[in-house]
Amino acid sequence: MTAEDIIGILRQFRFRYASENELQAGIAEALEGNDISFSREVRINEHDRLDFLIGDIALETKIDGSAAALLRQVHRYAQSETVQSIIVVTDKARHRLPAVLNGKPVYVHSLLMEAL
Repeated sequence: MTAEDIIGILRQFRFRYASENELQAGIAEALEGNDISFSREVRINEHDRLDFLIGDIALETKIDGSAAALLRQVHRYAQSETVQSIIVVTDKARHRLPAVLNGKPVYVHSLLMEAL
């Protein structure tokens, strides 16, 4: 399973949510419905916890916060040996990230595109 495969699956869904927790529940349902194994709330160090870990792919949901804070967070994730690529699922146009951090690919799946 690649990050592109996961994003392809997520594109098939229209998520209804009022909070990040509700979005995460919808993503979990989408992954489970496609028989994709994952872990939730995975601690990768003393301070950082991944929303989802799918093999060696981190999936982070982000509907609040600044672009700078998100970049710092994803950069920390990219420093982990556990993580080989990162997907950020967001509904904020300001949440743009470099395509690669610490040599690891970073993907942004925009829920804004789903609403069109």
